[in-house]
Amino acid sequence: MAENQDAVELQTIKGPVAHYKRPIRSYKVSFAGMYGVGKTSLLRRILKEGFSDIKPPSSVGIVRRIDTRKHEEILHEHETVIPFVFWDTADMERYDLYDEIVPYSCHRGSHFILLVYSAVDEESFYELLRIAEDLERYGRVPPAKVILVRNKIDLPIGEDGVLEEKEKEFLRRMNLKENFLANFWTSAKTNEGVKDLLRELGKHSLKMFESRRESEDHNVRLDIDANKQENQGFSCSLG
Repeated sequence: MAENQDAVELQTIKGPVAHYKRPIRSYKVSFAGMYGVGKTSLLRRILKEGFSDIKPPSSVGIVRRIDTRKHEEILHEHETVIPFVFWDTADMERYDLYDEIVPYSCHRGSHFILLVYSAVDEESFYELLRIAEDLERYGRVPPAKVILVRNKIDLPIGEDGVLEEKEKEFLRRMNLKENFLANFWTSAKTNEGVKDLLRELGKHSLKMFESRRESEDHNVRLDIDANKQENQGFSCSLG
């Protein structure tokens, strides 16, 4: 089976969604952005783990690993469960090995890439320009869909903040074309915008899933028709 094939499977899920359709393979979502923009905090919100202001201890000299976490988004109106696997860089941006490890390991094969910057840190905003250059190289085929996330909107915009006009200019400069999906304003602290972001991921994944199913159904019908024609071609009658 191809890596990006989303075949149908009815999973054994407890509760009222036990009969819901579900892709066999998870949709991969990776985070990109500078250290300190709130990527891990956003992930914790998505996983309903709450928010904490406590920063993880420094781990200089310790080998850090990319953190992968699973989440299932239930779309009741479509009777479908969308499985996700989120890839978080786990603050590896602080270390020299980031450029060698993260782009390939974290972003390669992603269905979605979340470009996250802090609304109060202009440097984190312009760092995304450099990161965006790697998206085509490390994305899947077709390229990953990109979502721009303006995080920490609960904080007041100071001199180092990013004005809305700069975000619009950034979107014009990025050469993402049809790969750009949407932009969201979020706060991991207050949870504002996080549910909308997750809902967008679920809705677009559903479109990809249904498109795959329609393609598979079409191919099955073609195979059946081909078999019928082949059988008819070799049939004969005795006179």
